[in-house]
Amino acid sequence: MKIYFYSPETGVYQGEDFVDATLVMRSPPQIPEWATTIAPPAYSKGEVPVFLADEERWVLTHLERIQNWHLVPAREDEPLARELPVTSLPSE
Repeated sequence: MKIYFYSPETGVYQGEDFVDATLVMRSPPQIPEWATTIAPPAYSKGEVPVFLADEERWVLTHLERIQNWHLVPAREDEPLARELPVTSLPSE
C-alpha cells in the first residue's frame, strides 16, 4: 500500500513509499511516523502540498506565500489558518 511522507515540523510533502498492506490494516495502523495513507492533491509548479495532521487532510500552498522560511498571507489583509515554517521543499 502506498504511503505519503510529510515534514513533522511543517507538514510539507516529502515523498512516497510502499508498505505491506497488512500493517496498515492493523489497529492502530503500523506505518512510519510522519506518514499517512491519504494521498496529497495534484499540484503544479509553484505549489506545495502541506499535510494538516490534526485535521487529517492536505492543503496546497503557493510558493510565493513563503518568505523568510515562513508561510505568509498573499495579501496583507488575508488571514492564515496557521503559520507554518517551511524548512524544505519537495524536488520536482
